[in-house]
Amino acid sequence: MKRAGLLVSILVAAPVAYFTLPAVGTPSGAALNHSLTQRAEGMILLDDSYPCVPRDRRTFTCEIYDSRGSGLVLYSVSLAGRCWRARKLGTGSHEEGPPLPRRSQGCVSLRDQMRPLERFL
Repeated sequence: MKRAGLLVSILVAAPVAYFTLPAVGTPSGAALNHSLTQRAEGMILLDDSYPCVPRDRRTFTCEIYDSRGSGLVLYSVSLAGRCWRARKLGTGSHEEGPPLPRRSQGCVSLRDQMRPLERFL
């Protein structure tokens, strides 16, 4: 009976942790791209995404797909710990469909780092 209780606890705790815990360690360029894409409401394509490229220790250039997945949008992203602020760059963006926001901000989470569907599909 105790094992069943433990199993239920794990089955409940795992999804809660996945969706709520912050990132562990320094976020990678891929995790930062995933977080920005989610927050800016771009399209996440499982087989094709570009990690953000560092320009210096705290600044990255991120290229994300637009809301239709047919064009690319460039953002300059400032990272402070696991949280970031992004500003759309006017040059180099080729959006199609509704425009993504000019500015966005958020924090990289554990699910931005893990992305199990992208790893196994």
